[in-house]
Amino acid sequence: MAIQAFSKSSNPATVKVAAAVISSGSRVLITRRRKPPELAGLWEFPGGKARAGETLRQCLQREIREELCLEITVGRLLGRVTDATAAGMVEIYFFRALVACGSLQLHEHSDARWIEPERLAEFRLVPADRLFVTRFLAEEGFRDHPFPRQQRK
Repeated sequence: MAIQAFSKSSNPATVKVAAAVISSGSRVLITRRRKPPELAGLWEFPGGKARAGETLRQCLQREIREELCLEITVGRLLGRVTDATAAGMVEIYFFRALVACGSLQLHEHSDARWIEPERLAEFRLVPADRLFVTRFLAEEGFRDHPFPRQQRK
């Protein structure tokens, strides 16, 4: 799927967001949100909103650099989730990514963890990320993967 640059001609009611499923060996990086209040304390795959004229891959590299002080190599698109929030519709595009260089430093998050994907069920993910993980695991053939519909933590 080709991802086009976000522009003012896109539906203004829909916000485009890119999220990185950053892997290192068999682990993935998740970060804990500080804000907004309704999402504070929940875990997510890091990323952010695309700026006008910016591709989603450029957005992701910028956001990870600004928020985590990491340079990443953005890989293939893994999936997309559309979510209705209090602020409007959000389209979140999840990309595989690898750390190219840098040392993890938190600027926007309260915590970060490298975890085995099997442990995702232990963390309260933001709703869109939870939906993505459920779909992704099913599509990738992990039908018996221990990611339940109910979150435990």
